[in-house]
Amino acid sequence: FVPPDSVASQYGFTAGLRYDTFNSQQDFEGVPATSQQSLNPRVAASTVLKGFTIVSSFGYFSQAPDYQHLVNAAFDDINRTGRFRIGNPNLGFERAWQFEFNVRARPTPNLLLKTGVYLRSLYGLVASVPQGFTPDSSIFTNSDYGTVRGFEAILERAIVGGWGVRLLYTLQFAEANSSNAFLVRSAYTIDPETGDTIIPAQIEFPFDYDRRHAFTAIVQGVVSPEVGPTVLGSKPFAKWQGSVIVRFLSGLPYTPVDPSLTIPLPPNSARLPWTNTIDLLVRRPLQVGKVAEL
Repeated sequence: FVPPDSVASQYGFTAGLRYDTFNSQQDFEGVPATSQQSLNPRVAASTVLKGFTIVSSFGYFSQAPDYQHLVNAAFDDINRTGRFRIGNPNLGFERAWQFEFNVRARPTPNLLLKTGVYLRSLYGLVASVPQGFTPDSSIFTNSDYGTVRGFEAILERAIVGGWGVRLLYTLQFAEANSSNAFLVRSAYTIDPETGDTIIPAQIEFPFDYDRRHAFTAIVQGVVSPEVGPTVLGSKPFAKWQGSVIVRFLSGLPYTPVDPSLTIPLPPNSARLPWTNTIDLLVRRPLQVGKVAEL
């Protein structure tokens, strides 16, 4: 119960339901593929308190698997017979549930501050698993899982007085028991004494997109239409627009290769170096008669 005159009397609630279905239209050993269905509910709630707003949301999401996992896939070593991956046209959706919690505030009328955390639990991801008693053959199934955790902060100043700025920072941890659907058959090892195929354990590796830090700064400027002298009926120094975008990104993970080792290193066990980019845009709208280009 919230009193009508309470500062928490302003709140909102939204709910939705999405339905997805797909059919690969592929036969598997004479058995036709079945249609896959998924219901994805989503809810969100927000409350306006004194000086800030709280927004939280929860939802289920689903994604159809890539077509390459529905058909037989070529193996990386075609010189060794009997090694192949069997496609599975009856694969189901790759699924996830996600929770977000955000706090938004306006310290001043022109300044917006937004912070939030999110948690995504991924399951039913496509993976290659052993097929029968043949250690060098596998089939695609919905058996992988993963977790994505993150924090993001946004500071935005509206364009007032001819300039504005937006700062964005994201801290993320994304791990799964497989960095891709082919991992089990690309990260196996061979026992040097017995020649047996050793399947890697179900431990978590960083996702290919597991970027720890991402910082972006956007600065925008606009020149007033009344600035400068008038030359031939126009103001050449007026209406100019410009923006600068600066990005600092930590390195993505990758799997190092050391020819001196008989056992491959763990997948995505190393990091690429930091990268940074600077983009500059300068433009001026043109006007021909009464027609202006925005």
